[in-house]
Amino acid sequence: APELASAPSYMRSRLDLTKVNAVLAEIERLLTAKYSLLNKPRTTLSEAERKQHAVWRHQQEGLEKGTRFVSEEDFKPSPFIKQDATGKSILAVLRHVGRLREFKHAGLRCWQAR
Repeated sequence: APELASAPSYMRSRLDLTKVNAVLAEIERLLTAKYSLLNKPRTTLSEAERKQHAVWRHQQEGLEKGTRFVSEEDFKPSPFIKQDATGKSILAVLRHVGRLREFKHAGLRCWQAR
């Protein structure tokens, strides 16, 4: 709650703590799912998982080893993180309070959890 209160009121607008916490939990879930798939041996993956593995490996190229991030493509299937006004303001608030770092890589907007 104190982190959310430290963001300016024009950024917070009508956000409440439950929405922000739901987005944080979803980002953590996405990171866990993504990197658990990337750490599996390729021989154990299904065809769909193998394609996703290749896409994510390609996105990792050129980054420091150990950089864990999600891209806007990873948000698309998520029910909690929408690219509407509310979703964008939640991401802006999380950036402002230092919970996320936004950067562009491989033509995508990406977020790194801190």
